[in-house]
Amino acid sequence: MEDKTFEELKYIYNIAGEGEKYYILILFDLCRHFPMNLKIIELGTGVGSTLLPLALACKYRKGKVYTIDLIRNETLIREKLKTIGAEEYVEFFTRNDISQESINFLLSHEQTFNLIFIDTSHDYYQTLFELRIYSEFIIKDGYIVLHDTKRENSYRVRKAMEKFLEENKNFVLSMD
Repeated sequence: MEDKTFEELKYIYNIAGEGEKYYILILFDLCRHFPMNLKIIELGTGVGSTLLPLALACKYRKGKVYTIDLIRNETLIREKLKTIGAEEYVEFFTRNDISQESINFLLSHEQTFNLIFIDTSHDYYQTLFELRIYSEFIIKDGYIVLHDTKRENSYRVRKAMEKFLEENKNFVLSMD
């Protein structure tokens, strides 16, 4: 890894909350294994802790992150993206991710994505809906990553994942 990339990752790691630090390196590393022109959907931007490593990976893989959320921190997140030189690799869409507008937004930009990262309401029904709808956008051998599946209070996300996998035998679970 180049020194510049290391410094950018270090910056992201240092500004992340304690609960997010683990995901930063995993997400960045996962994205490094995708081909060039990487395409990512992020559902649930929050304060940008997971968006930053995804955007940095897109910077080096010539890709794009489409992040969908009822964002309240876009100005702050854009400043962080600018610091790592990754602002141009992110497109914000400020809507509820389960709205028809969000789905139409993605259909108008891309047909398939390498990675879908979901960290939204943690509600069983919303998570299951997101999995059912957004799985249609994933490429063969792509990944859907769910945040908060192992924490004690995240049983709803885990249950939605289990139901989705029961309904969709062509998807496999990896908890590495």
